Amino acid sequence: MSLDSHKLLQLLPAVLGLRDRELAQVSPGWLSPVERDRRATLQGLVDDGFVLTPDERRELDRLDE
Repeated sequence: MSLDSHKLLQLLPAVLGLRDRELAQVSPGWLSPVERDRRATLQGLVDDGFVLTPDERRELDRLDE
């Protein structure tokens, strides 16, 4: 297998996007207290290794936007 620098550079935006999402912090000012609690609950389930339902995953993604 050879190193293809062009393919590697094409992957860079995706890798950096993953890193940025991993490091992102949710600003409490953007979410209502109820939304912050719901987000914390869903994220806690993910952190504990639970698999979210598709609806829960969409909700968490929406709260993380």
